[in-house]
Amino acid sequence: MTSDVSNYSKSLEHIPKWMRTGKFILFKDLDNMPPSSLEEPLDEEAIKKQLASYIETSPNEANLITSETERGMHFPVIDIDFPAQLIESSNPGHYHLYLSRRMTHAQYGNLLKALREAGIIQQGIVNQFERLGATYARLPWVRRGSDESQK
Repeated sequence: MTSDVSNYSKSLEHIPKWMRTGKFILFKDLDNMPPSSLEEPLDEEAIKKQLASYIETSPNEANLITSETERGMHFPVIDIDFPAQLIESSNPGHYHLYLSRRMTHAQYGNLLKALREAGIIQQGIVNQFERLGATYARLPWVRRGSDESQK
C-alpha cells in the first residue's frame, strides 16, 4: 500500500491497534541513523553506540516504532523498498499481499517457505505453488461462493 507521508498527522490513528503495544523510540539523531541495508555488519562498539541513541518514550515524542513487544515477542515491522499493496480479500479480515518484485521460481519458493515457517501463510499456499508452479488469489471483486466462470 502506498501513501504520501505528508498526509499523516502526528496521531496514533495511523498505527494499527496491535502495534500500539510496541515500544516507541526517540532516536536522538534520526537524520544520521545508519541505514538498515548496511552490507557490512556493525562491530560490537558501533551496535552499543547505536542502541544508546534509542530512548523509549511516549508515542507523542517518538520518531520510531519497534517490532518488539512484551516477553521478547515481535509484531513484524518490515521496511519494503519497492511498491507493495495489501488488499482485503472477500473473506473479511484476510488479505492478499501484492509485491512489485520479480523473482525466480526458486526465490519465490524460498520466500513462501519462509513465510510459512514464520506462520504468516498457510501450508496450502506453499502446496499450491509446488503443485501448480504459481500462487493464485481471487480478484478483489470476486466473492467466495460465486462462480464467475458462468457469467
